Amino acid sequence: MPMIVGGVAALGLLVAVVAFSRPSATGGEAEKTQQSPRSQTSPTISRTPVKVGPGRAGKTPGRPAPTLTTQMLQQANALVEEAKALNNDGTRLRNAGDNRAARAKQSEAKRKIDAAILVIEAPADWQEEADLEGWAMPPEYVSLEHLFGRIAKLQKRIRMGGGK
Repeated sequence: MPMIVGGVAALGLLVAVVAFSRPSATGGEAEKTQQSPRSQTSPTISRTPVKVGPGRAGKTPGRPAPTLTTQMLQQANALVEEAKALNNDGTRLRNAGDNRAARAKQSEAKRKIDAAILVIEAPADWQEEADLEGWAMPPEYVSLEHLFGRIAKLQKRIRMGGGK
């Protein structure tokens, strides 16, 4: 029985990640056209703030939410941005034929992603339960849900690129 509950929880998280990782029909294309190409020698890391929108209505939570501040979200977002830059560097190195250096960059990117997950670990557990149970969520937790979509996508790219 616990395996079934765990499987349902994992499936729910996967559905949430897929649903929130897709760009909107108009917003996704606009963002792609506005990005400038990065220089190959020194990647720039955008320090864009995490947008905190409205909360989500739902049932009264079964237990109180752990503290999740915008600073925690900003810190995790900055680590994700650094991991993304390292992943891009690793991809460029692999395309240039330097597999050893590419794997080193991907491994460094994985360490950044792992650090980002550690920053938001306790709130992430509560958010997952709140999503599965249909609980009301504060605005920061809705932003956390979107951040996890980005993290999952980047984790896969890093893993496929040889990051350990």
